Amino acid sequence: MKAQEEFFALDKTFDAELQHQKILQEKALMNEEKRSAEVISQKKLKMNADLTKKKSSADKEIQKMEIRQKKELEQKERDALAVTEQWKAELEIKLEDQAVIDLLEEDERKIKLSSEIEAMKEAAKKEMEIFKKEEGIKTRKIIEEMKREAHEDINKMK
Repeated sequence: MKAQEEFFALDKTFDAELQHQKILQEKALMNEEKRSAEVISQKKLKMNADLTKKKSSADKEIQKMEIRQKKELEQKERDALAVTEQWKAELEIKLEDQAVIDLLEEDERKIKLSSEIEAMKEAAKKEMEIFKKEEGIKTRKIIEEMKREAHEDINKMK
């Protein structure tokens, strides 16, 4: 019986040792799962950090690109405005030149008209002088005719 008791004691010890080994294995498995979960968690955190960093970097690049595009657009607008201003200035110069040309042409027309008017005045003066001479001659002829008739009348009366 002692052997049986020893056997039962050994069996209990063996069962306790098995139970203890089982508990240790479960703890080891739990620790392994815990470490594995921690590693996965760390990897997730690292991936999230990397993604956040990449997103932040991408956002910065997008902002830089937007700023660059905005600056380029503003420069294009300034260039277009400068070209428009240049065209406007050139057009104003052309309009001023045309106005000067128009004034010169107007002055030429006035000078030409003035010359024509002056020529007409001269022609009218000459015609008037001719008319006066002709009238003077007619008047003299009439006076001479009247004198001659008067002399004839005087001679007849005598």
